[in-house]
Amino acid sequence: MNNPSNNPSNNRRILGFTALLGLLAMVGPVGLDIFLASIPKVAIGLGTTTGAVAISISAIMLGNAVGIIFHGPLSDRFGRRPVIFGILALFTIGALGSALSPNVEILIAWRFVQGIAMSGGRILVGSVGRDLFDHERLGKFLADTMFVMAIVTVIGPIAGGQMALYLPWPSTFYLMAGFGVAVLTLFAIFFKETAVEKNTDALKLNYLVASSMEIARNRVFLKFVFCGGFTVSGFIAFLSAAPAILINNFGVREDDFGFLFASVTIFFVLGTFMGGRLVLRFGQVRLITWGSVITSVGGIIMVALALAGFHTPAAIIAPMAVFATGVALVLPQANAAALQPFPRMAGMASSVQGFIHSFMAAAVSFSLTAAKNETALAMACVIAGGAVISLVIIALASRADKDSNVSID
Repeated sequence: MNNPSNNPSNNRRILGFTALLGLLAMVGPVGLDIFLASIPKVAIGLGTTTGAVAISISAIMLGNAVGIIFHGPLSDRFGRRPVIFGILALFTIGALGSALSPNVEILIAWRFVQGIAMSGGRILVGSVGRDLFDHERLGKFLADTMFVMAIVTVIGPIAGGQMALYLPWPSTFYLMAGFGVAVLTLFAIFFKETAVEKNTDALKLNYLVASSMEIARNRVFLKFVFCGGFTVSGFIAFLSAAPAILINNFGVREDDFGFLFASVTIFFVLGTFMGGRLVLRFGQVRLITWGSVITSVGGIIMVALALAGFHTPAAIIAPMAVFATGVALVLPQANAAALQPFPRMAGMASSVQGFIHSFMAAAVSFSLTAAKNETALAMACVIAGGAVISLVIIALASRADKDSNVSID
């Protein structure tokens, strides 16, 4: 598939393959987005506080960081297919365990388990994509799979809001389990192995250390991984803090929160669709730069509205919609560009990239929840700060590469 033809049957095959990998990428948002509106109800059901339940989001992020270490090397050693099966099975088991949790401590533990599995979705999508594509073609593939994934980020919060309002709190976890079983079945039927050669050294300690150091020293990898990491950290800040701010402080109902969240993700969907079309024409770096400008504008507007005393849902949702559009342009292209130098160890590179992103996201999520600061200003400052840092990274790195006549792709 590295050079797909214009043959309609081949294009349909690529489209079906993209949709299938998009379902795998959905594991993350399915495990998180439909849960957000249920946080207050879960707290009541388990006899605890919303802050304690929100720590389960930090547990997911930490589980992400742990799982990411292993998913890539395991897929390099044994192939993509068996690791995908393991991820989906673990996600389903974690969902069932969460639904049956008798207290918040057990819930947090099971969400940590789910976090290990949820991280595998994007890691394996990146690894499979790098098996088959490169350069802008890889960027387009990741943007298109993210577009498929983003559909659930629109539907999920709405469904989660309705479930939180009318159904018992474990219902969201039973829905996650059903999704895991369905996707596992589809992969068992339709997915064929994409790793041409299995790396028998991939799990050896000396190889892991040496390859990790090689990846972590690569200048192209570092600039794109941190550009994407600071961008996605801003989105994680919104996921971690927005439910408490909107539901507890602004009095938004759970079902209305679902619609508000969906209105943000609609812009994310539109951004991924545009990115998949524009990258072949304008290139990855230009798209990342444009996206970083857009995220910075959205974050700065949110800070300005909070400082001006606009304590309304619109003061958060409107600038966040702008921010989400920029994220959709930055993230798939930054991910693709970071993996570009490593065609022979795509799984390992994807794991290192994912580990850095998850560590940054976990730090942001834990800081906001541990501080118990449920003000829009604190969240807005984190969002704007990450966006501006990302813009500075891509601007300075691009200028340095231009001055030294180094290709930034």
